[in-house]
Amino acid sequence: MIYLGNTLYNSSSIMSLNPEEPLTPPTSDKDYFYLQAVGKNVTVSLRAPSTYNLSLEYSTNGSTWSDWNKTTEYSYDTFEVIDLENHGDYVFIRAKSTNSWSATPHTWMTMLLGGGKVRAGGDLVSLSKNTMASTTATSYMYSNFFRNCTNLVSAPKLGYTFSSNSIYSYQYMFYNCSSLVEAPELPITTIYAGVYQYMFCNCTSLETAPDLPATTTAQQCYGYMFDGCVSLKNVPSELPATTLTGTYTYQYMFRDCISLKTAPTLPATTLNNYCYFHMFDGCMSLKTPPVLSATTLADMCYSYMFYNCTNLEYAPDLPATIAKQYCYQYMFAGCKNITQVPTVSITTLAKYCFGYMFKETGISSPLALPYTTLADYCYAGIFYGCKKLQTAPTLPAETLTTYCYFQMFYGCTSLVTPPVLPATTLATYCYSQMFYGCKSLTSVPNLPAITLADYCYQYMFSYCTSLISVSSLQLNATTMKTYCYAYMFYSCTNLTNTPNLPATTLATYCYCQMFYNCTKLVDVCDLPATTLANYCYKQMFSSCSILENGPTIYGTNVDSKTQCYYRMFYGAKKLKLIKVYATSWSTSNADTWLSGVASSGDFYKLSTTSISSGTSGIPSGWTVHTLT
Repeated sequence: MIYLGNTLYNSSSIMSLNPEEPLTPPTSDKDYFYLQAVGKNVTVSLRAPSTYNLSLEYSTNGSTWSDWNKTTEYSYDTFEVIDLENHGDYVFIRAKSTNSWSATPHTWMTMLLGGGKVRAGGDLVSLSKNTMASTTATSYMYSNFFRNCTNLVSAPKLGYTFSSNSIYSYQYMFYNCSSLVEAPELPITTIYAGVYQYMFCNCTSLETAPDLPATTTAQQCYGYMFDGCVSLKNVPSELPATTLTGTYTYQYMFRDCISLKTAPTLPATTLNNYCYFHMFDGCMSLKTPPVLSATTLADMCYSYMFYNCTNLEYAPDLPATIAKQYCYQYMFAGCKNITQVPTVSITTLAKYCFGYMFKETGISSPLALPYTTLADYCYAGIFYGCKKLQTAPTLPAETLTTYCYFQMFYGCTSLVTPPVLPATTLATYCYSQMFYGCKSLTSVPNLPAITLADYCYQYMFSYCTSLISVSSLQLNATTMKTYCYAYMFYSCTNLTNTPNLPATTLATYCYCQMFYNCTKLVDVCDLPATTLANYCYKQMFSSCSILENGPTIYGTNVDSKTQCYYRMFYGAKKLKLIKVYATSWSTSNADTWLSGVASSGDFYKLSTTSISSGTSGIPSGWTVHTLT
C-alpha cells in the first residue's frame, strides 16, 4: 500500500496524479521490467558505458519485441528514445539473451526519463536475462540507475540474489528521485558493503521505507540511505543486526527526515566505528529515541546521532562502561527539548568521548563527572550553550589533559558558581574558553597550578559580565607560557580589579588582551617582570575606559621584543598615570600604546632612558617625572 497525497492506494494499481484515472499494470509472458506513463508525453532512454555491450529489446504490447537500437559517442551508448504519449502507455525492456556487465565506482548506466510522471514495474532481472533466471548482482551493478529521474513515482522489483561480489550494487540507485512514492522490497538477509548507500537519498516524496530484514551488516551498507527524505514517516520497526561489522554502517541513514516521528529498534550490543554517525541528524519531528543497549562501543559510534533533533524529549541511557574516541561527541547537540541527562555508565574516558555531547540542550543539571583520569578533549564543549544549566559538576581531576575543559561551559548563561578546580598539572588549552560568555558567573575558582601550559587559561572568563572582583584570585605561577593568560578576562565589563600577577619570566603573548574592554576596571596590579617577551603585554588594558592609574611596569628591554607594549592602553581614555622602568625604547614595539588616553597626566621613567613624545612613547601634554 502507498500514499499519494492523503489517499491510500494498492501498489498493484498505483494511481496517476489524477485519482480518477487508475492505471492497470501491463502484462506479458514473464515479469519483465517495464515503464508506464502516468499522464502524457513520457520519453524513455538509457545511457550506458560502451564497455557494458548491452543488447536489449523492447515491447509496447507485451508480445511483439523489437531491437532497442543505440548510438555510441564518447565511449557511451545511448539507446533511442521511446515515446509514451498517452496516460497508461508502457514499454517492456529485456535482454535479447543474456547481458553481463562490469561496473565501477565511476562508470554506470542511467535511465533517462523525460516528460510526465512514470512508474516502473516488473523485475530488473530482465535486463540481465530474458529468461528471468536467478541472477546474482555484481558490484556497482545498478549504481545511479534512476539517478535524477525526478518523474519516477514507483520502483521495479529487484529480484537479484547477492554474494560477496555484490558490493555497492544499488548505491545511489534512486538518488534525487523526488517524485518516488513506492520503494521496492529489499528482502536480502545477508548484506554486503555499500549495497544500499545513498539508495533513496533526496527522495522527497517517499513516505514509507521498505523493511530491512538483514541480520548482518557491512561497511557503509546503509549509509545515507534515506538522507533528505523529508516526507518519510514509516520506517522498519527494527534493524535486527545485533553485532555490527564493517564501519559507517548506518551513518546519515535518516538525516533530515524531518517528518520521521518514530525510530526503528536498534538491538545491537556490539558496535563498530562510525556505525550510528549522524544517523538521525536533523530529524526534527523525532520525539522518542530508540533504546541503546550496546555495552561495547567503538570510535565515533554515536557521534552526532541525534544532532538537531529539536523535538527529542529525552536522551536514552547509555550502559557501556569503556569509552571510545569521540563515542558520544555531539550526540544530543541541538536537542533543545532534552531537559535531563541520561544515565551514563562510563568508567574509563577516551579522547573527545563527551565532546559537545549536550551542546545547546535544555538541561538544567549536569552529568556527573567523577573521573580523576582524563583524556584529551574529554569534556570539550560538553555543556556548550546550555543556557538553563544552573550548577556545574564536581571536577576532581588533579592532572589535566590537552583541551580537556575546552569550552566546557561556553555560553552557560545561567551558571552562577563555578566548580572547584584542584588541578596542579595543566596541559595545552586545558581551561581555554571554559566559562566564555557565562554572564551570570559571579566568582572565579582558585587556580592553584604553579607550572602552566601554552594557552592554558586563554579566554577562560571572557564575557563573564557579572564578575566584579577577582582580587582574591591567586595566580602564583612565576614562569609564563605562550598565550597562557591571553584574553582571560576579555570584555568582563563589570570587573573592577585584577588579581596579582607575580610572574617574572614572560612568554610570547602571555598577557595579550587579558583585560581588554574591561570598561569598569579601576584597580590594577603592578607588572614585576624585568625581561620582556614578544607581544607579552599586547593590548592588555586596551579599552579600559575608566582606568586612571596604570600599573608600574618593570620591563626593561622594550627595544628588543616585538610589539611587547603594542596598544597596551589603547583607548583607556581616563588613564593619567604610568610608571615604566624601561632602559631602552622602541616606538614600533610600543606602537600606539598610549593612544586615546587622557590629554594630561604623569609619566614616570628612568632619567637615563630616552623615550620620544607621542602615542608610541610619552603622550603630548603629559608631565615627565624621574623615577628614583
